[in-house]
Amino acid sequence: MSRELLGTPEAHAGLGRASGRTRQVLDGALAALRRDPCDDQLKSYRLRGEPPWVDLCRLNVSVTNWRIVYALGPKSNQVTVICIGRHDETKEDVYLATADVLGVAPVEAKQLRSSREKCCRKGQPQRLTRAEVARVRARTL
Repeated sequence: MSRELLGTPEAHAGLGRASGRTRQVLDGALAALRRDPCDDQLKSYRLRGEPPWVDLCRLNVSVTNWRIVYALGPKSNQVTVICIGRHDETKEDVYLATADVLGVAPVEAKQLRSSREKCCRKGQPQRLTRAEVARVRARTL
């Protein structure tokens, strides 16, 4: 079953910053998320920490240090991409951008990724609500 892929303005902007081979790989990763965000073959891990972090997943993209931070929902056939960007621990780091989009305090990337728990293992993360998706202004990606 194909899913609808929603994206925040930051996700759209992050995708727009990629070019060449990186863009092709990101497009392929987004297509894989659309097919099945819980596919065991994806390098997709649940973030750690307090909500909303624990409800988010990150997809490691097979080029350098790019990440796609996403959540399931709000509907069961939807995936919301929060941010796309580099994880490079600069002021434009994908996790800092995610915190900004969600309106929460940033946390250290080490704390978010200190575990390699598959995104959908042990039950799926909490789905985003329609209100949360509206608040981050997600629209079709």
